[in-house]
Amino acid sequence: MTSIFERMTGQTVALLGDFAVDEYLLCKTSRISREAPVLVLDFEERMLLAGCAANVLANLVALQASVIPFGVVGNDDEGQFVLDFIKRQGQTTEGLLQVPGYTSRKTRVMGGALYSPRQQIARIDYKHSRTVPREQRTAMKNHFFETCTEVDAVIVADFGLGLFDAGMIELVSQIKDITSAPVFIDSRYQLGRFRGATVITPNVSEAENITDLDTSSSDQLIECCTRLHRATGAPNVVLKRGKMGMVASCQGSARIIPAATKTTVDPTGAGDTALAALALAYAAGAELGEASEIANMAAGISVMKETSATVSIEELMNFRKDMTVD
Repeated sequence: MTSIFERMTGQTVALLGDFAVDEYLLCKTSRISREAPVLVLDFEERMLLAGCAANVLANLVALQASVIPFGVVGNDDEGQFVLDFIKRQGQTTEGLLQVPGYTSRKTRVMGGALYSPRQQIARIDYKHSRTVPREQRTAMKNHFFETCTEVDAVIVADFGLGLFDAGMIELVSQIKDITSAPVFIDSRYQLGRFRGATVITPNVSEAENITDLDTSSSDQLIECCTRLHRATGAPNVVLKRGKMGMVASCQGSARIIPAATKTTVDPTGAGDTALAALALAYAAGAELGEASEIANMAAGISVMKETSATVSIEELMNFRKDMTVD
């Protein structure tokens, strides 16, 4: 596996997805309110991070990949925050369009006692309702197709924020015709509409919605993957099960991978970490099962950190070494 870790670095990935801002309101728990059975929080700090596809990008960069992002952000302070964040990561922003009012924001209220980790208490989502002008969308499509011929992997990250309408989904189906690079599709709400994936990466609830199955047993997990292969035409399925780990299914041959850690501080963004590690490992030549193991380890490291976190190659190698010793 060490050779795979080494080959994961230095790759170039085209990333098409929904870009957003993650806002964290960091608070200290104070007392129970007299007005209602709710916590009173003492506000301490506001923190902004790049979220959704931008967090996938951050994880790819942390694993020493180069990323060419494509998507839309708002022509506002939050949209500029995303652009500046990507530039600070050393990546281009030429494939990102700016449309007035387009940026989405997820606000997480985090609370905890003085010497304990903060936990997420509530989340507030601010979603845009704007559309991308046809001329801008056409220009982005042409640039995206030109880029896909020169990359090691393509990631499609649909977080349900409005980019992936029928036209964009049709564009995704054409990627396989112009590149030999593997195509990874992660869609929050409409995975069944996408075609042309090399690997799909649904979580359990998404998979159950598509297959109409309860995945509480091993047999049902395997059957779920079989139905996902049929429903999407994807030869490879990586089913994300949160604290239960993953299932990697290649051409119908499935392998259940238990979670890499039992310690969870904050699961936010762990799926993004797993997607980045999976794509780079698979593109580096790992078989699906091995790539999924690496993704599972990356997610395990991520959930032991607060907020949306990234994982480095060094952390992965050390984590793998510790697992081997144990």
